[in-house]
Amino acid sequence: MLVNPARSVLSGPLLVASWIVARTRRLRTGTAVQLLPLNHPLRLAGEISTLDHTSQGRFEFGIGRSGSRRAYDALGVPYGETPVTPDPGDRVE
Repeated sequence: MLVNPARSVLSGPLLVASWIVARTRRLRTGTAVQLLPLNHPLRLAGEISTLDHTSQGRFEFGIGRSGSRRAYDALGVPYGETPVTPDPGDRVE
């Protein structure tokens, strides 16, 4: 796992959250912001629902775009073409 203490960035926040909820019974955990445009929504929905279920509802999830272009550039995703906010029509239930 790569950790940048200056920015509090984790390379695998869902893995870390899974580890935490597997070893605790009452502690709530979650992500600050997952970069939605860099993740497939169905895969992410499956991982989040599994984590929420195995944690018995102790997982909090946040999505966003991020103000940094670096992650987008690294994955070849055009930053300017990603929406600032998710389209409400993109809901996965």
